[in-house]
Amino acid sequence: MGGVSHGQGHDAGPGTGGAPGASGAGPDLDRDLDRDLDHPDVILCPGGPMLLRGDHVVHDEDGTEHRTTRPVSAVCRCGSSAIKPWCDGTHKILQARERRRQD
Repeated sequence: MGGVSHGQGHDAGPGTGGAPGASGAGPDLDRDLDRDLDHPDVILCPGGPMLLRGDHVVHDEDGTEHRTTRPVSAVCRCGSSAIKPWCDGTHKILQARERRRQD
């Protein structure tokens, strides 16, 4: 899979941990950082897609850029989606087949 770039937002950087005053940039920025940590930009769903919140650019395996167009976008991690780089739910079918095979 290709990479993911932020279209906007900021990086809290290492070591901030979301603790008040951790950024050293003042109380307003610290509140914004805490709020961002409550709603992360990237969520890895167990056995499912990577969810991206906000504006991002996803580079597929061919290097083609795909911009997110929804408030939350799902990026395929199983590699079997028919609409790559986006998730189409195929991982659910693959998981069901694997469960039946193991039974």
